[in-house]
Amino acid sequence: MNCKEAKILLTPALDNELPTTDSARLADHVAQCNGCRLEWNAALKLREGMKSISARSSAKPSLEADTIKALRSTYTRKDSFSNRQLPMMLAAAVVLLMFFIGWMTLSPSSQPGVSVVALVRSTSHGGDDNGSDFKVEHLSEQSLAEVNSKNGTHFLNSSLNDFRFTSADMVTSKGGQRMLRICYTSDSRDVCIDCYQSHSGMLSFAGESVSLAGGKTARVGSIGSQQIVMISKNGMDMIFASRLPRSELIALVAKNV
Repeated sequence: MNCKEAKILLTPALDNELPTTDSARLADHVAQCNGCRLEWNAALKLREGMKSISARSSAKPSLEADTIKALRSTYTRKDSFSNRQLPMMLAAAVVLLMFFIGWMTLSPSSQPGVSVVALVRSTSHGGDDNGSDFKVEHLSEQSLAEVNSKNGTHFLNSSLNDFRFTSADMVTSKGGQRMLRICYTSDSRDVCIDCYQSHSGMLSFAGESVSLAGGKTARVGSIGSQQIVMISKNGMDMIFASRLPRSELIALVAKNV
């Protein structure tokens, strides 16, 4: 894959719309190409900023797409910019977004994202609430690939040793935010792992930050008897909830970062 092909795939990759083969090819190219890696990281931060703005204000849904389109339109004017300048432009946009988000955080009209605590208490297996704040719709598909195919989504599967995909539910908050919950079970363990997925910035969780291998980080905490581990990957936030010991859950989740 060359840089031109990679740039075409960046936006659908951020939207989790790429087939597995294209995702793998793009990931391999980005890992080796410093310029495309800078653009990917900057675009990812830009997306996270846009999601935060959308969660805190009445910004129109197309704000993110319009902003990236405008940046790319300017970037493609060959008489104005070099091939190395889009990452710098995106980074500048991120700085402006962070300033805007900080201002909105101080505004009394700002709205927080979906609370992970409320989400897990209301909807997870072993939760202690009746789920009144969330609507849970069971998806009858037998695999995550079928869930993605039938719903036009690209949620991520997880490698969790002997825990395997068992079922999937679509969880919708009162505010209309939609998240997928995947249940993983094991034939040898009387415990399950729930994995919630949503676009980065939608879920809020004030957990403790821990370092993982490769310089990655996770946020951890507990909700009742359940341990919580939150990671971000490919523009998605992934929340793992289980009654497993925290150290064991972190070790399982770390394989997916």
